[in-house]
Order: sequence, then C-alpha cells, then structure tokens
Amino acid sequence: MEELARVLKQTVSLSVPPSDMGRRTSNALRILASQSEGFAIGKTTTVSGLDLIPSPQVSEQSILKAAAFTEQNFGVKYAPEKWIMLSQMMVSEGWSEERFKRTYEHFLTTQKYPNWTVADWFSFDIEVHPYAWYLEQIHVNGASVNASIECYKLPDEKICFRYVDGQTLPFPRKMVRDKEWVG
Repeated sequence: MEELARVLKQTVSLSVPPSDMGRRTSNALRILASQSEGFAIGKTTTVSGLDLIPSPQVSEQSILKAAAFTEQNFGVKYAPEKWIMLSQMMVSEGWSEERFKRTYEHFLTTQKYPNWTVADWFSFDIEVHPYAWYLEQIHVNGASVNASIECYKLPDEKICFRYVDGQTLPFPRKMVRDKEWVG
C-alpha cells in the first residue's frame, strides 16, 4: 500500500487543473443548451450528469481508501499497478470527488467478483438529456412517457431530462407531469 500511495501522490499531482474541471462542466452545459435549440429525431447528445455536479478533483486519499476497502471487501491483494492505471485514467478523464464517490458506491453494489477491470469503473454514469431529447421521447413513445421522465433545473436555469432509474442529481428536480420542484 505504501508503493501505491507514493505513485498515487505523483499521479494526482499531475492532475487536471481546476480550470479544466470547470471546462468539463461548461462544455456539458453548452451541449445541453445547443441541443435544446432545435428538434431532430435521433440527433440529440447525451451529457454526463456527473460532470454537472460542482466538486473538487478526486484525491489520492479517496483512491487509497477505496483501494484498501476494496481489498478488504473482496479478500484479495491487488497489484499496485492496477490501481495506478485506474487512477491515471481517472485523472486524465478529469474525475471529481463526487463522480468517484458515486461510481465507487455503484461498483461496490454491482461488482460480485474480485476480478474487476478498469472498464468496470467507467461503465457507470447518470445521463441527462436536452429538451430536444424529451420531445423525441414524446414523439416516439407518446405522452404516457411523462410518468417515467424527471427533469432537473441546473444552477444556470437550464433544464435537462432523464428517465427515472433511482439515481438522482443534487439539483431541484420534478417529474415532468408535476408542477412543483423538489430540492
């Protein structure tokens, strides 16, 4: 674990600057805004809701804690290189603490076996969509789809949509059919 801590310290110190973390959020908001301006079936873009949550970059302490807990959970000692590769990919992708926390919770509740791969960490996301996507869902599925779609009001007052799946974002939300915002 000491070798892992040493290498993680170097990996995270080569991290994405705070301005790049903000850029990820700005890009996600820009995509949502541009996609909401027009409506064309099958032409909408998905944005990661995890990129919209304000949060600092993932820390070496969080990764070390997860490494220790994962080894304890599965009863397996993983090669430090596995964690180093995972952390380097997380840093290069600009992962935030919030994204890491939510992904790790998902990983623990869905990964049954100790032989995980880096890809298992990148399969979780909370997809949000622009207004054009919502219109497409109504067009394809009819108005009854409103019972399955929630919308979120982002800090810049933009609205995004997603199917209800048990995951939530820390923004005011409501079911499309409801009038009141929650949160």
